[in-house]
Amino acid sequence: MVIPRHSRPLDQFHWTHDGAEVKTRGHRLVFGSSLQIHGVTDADRGTWTCCFSSRDALENHVTYDLEITGNGRSCKNLFKILFTVFLIAFIIAVVPLALIYRNHHQLQAKHSQLEHSYNSLQADDNQFGKGRSSLQTNYSQLEHRYNSLRANYSRLEHDYSRQNKSCGQLLVRTRELLNTLIDDGINSTCPWGWSKINKTCYYFSKESSDWHGANHSCVANNSTLATVTTESQQDLLANYDSEKRWIGLTDLDQVGVYVWVNGEQLGKGFWDFGEPNNQGKERCVTKGARYHLHKWNNDVCSARHHWICQTSSFECLARRFGLEALLRQ
Repeated sequence: MVIPRHSRPLDQFHWTHDGAEVKTRGHRLVFGSSLQIHGVTDADRGTWTCCFSSRDALENHVTYDLEITGNGRSCKNLFKILFTVFLIAFIIAVVPLALIYRNHHQLQAKHSQLEHSYNSLQADDNQFGKGRSSLQTNYSQLEHRYNSLRANYSRLEHDYSRQNKSCGQLLVRTRELLNTLIDDGINSTCPWGWSKINKTCYYFSKESSDWHGANHSCVANNSTLATVTTESQQDLLANYDSEKRWIGLTDLDQVGVYVWVNGEQLGKGFWDFGEPNNQGKERCVTKGARYHLHKWNNDVCSARHHWICQTSSFECLARRFGLEALLRQ
C-alpha cells in the first residue's frame, strides 16, 4: 500500500493479529513512497491489520486500513540465512579438502609401502644376482670336471676293450689247453673220491637221503644230480653201478611234466614197464627200478636212497686251477 509522501507520522495506531486486538508492540511505521514496517520477527508472522488516520498535505483527515500478510523478515532472519549459506559453502569447500587430505595421506602411506617393497625386491635381486654368479661358477667347475671324467672314461673304455679282447683270447687258449689235458687222459681231473666216466666226473654216494637232501649235497660240491640224456650214458651208469639211486629228474613244478635240475625238459626216458605211475604222489626219479635195475622208476621224494652227483672234467680242472672265469664264458 502506498502512503502519500508528505504524510506525517502517526501518533497513535492500533494492531490486530489474526482478528485479535493486540497492544502496540513497538513497531514503527515509516512513511515515504511506500509503507515500511520495522521490527516484525518470525514470531509475528500472520495477518496484521493496522488502522490509522492522518492528515494529508491539505490537512484532510484520511483513514487508511493497512493489512499485512505473509512472512516478515528481520535482520536476524537475514543473518541466519547468510550464516546458513556460509555454513553450506564452508562444508562444500572443507569436505573435499578433507577428502583430498585423507586420500593424500593414504597415498603417501601406500607410497612408503611401495618404496619399502621396492627396496626389499632390489635387495633380493642383488642377492639373487650373487647366487646366480655363484651357481654359474659352480656350473663351470662341474662342466670342467665332467669333461675331464668323460675323457678318462673314454680312455678307460678303450683300455678295457683292449684288455677284454686280450683276456678273451687268453680264456680261449686256456680252455683249449684244459681240453687237451683231458683228452690226453690226465688222471687228476676229477676230485678225490669221484669217478671219471667219458670226460664226466660222477660221485656215487655211500650214504642215503631223500631227494631234496641228495640234491643239496650235490650243489654244495659244485655239481648237480646226474642228468642222463643219452642211451650210451644210461648204459655206462647202469654197468658201472647197479644200485637204486636218485637222479636229477622230477615233475615237482607240474604233475606229469618231468624236468631235469638244469631246467631242460625230459626228452627220451628210460622207464621200466608201467612207469611212471602214481602221479601226484611219486614225483622224484631213481636210476634202477624194483624189477629192472637198468631202468627208471618214480618214487615219493621223501624216500631215502643213494644218489649220483655229476660234473664235467673241464669244470673240475678249471676250479682246481682257480679259473672259474672260464665257466662263465
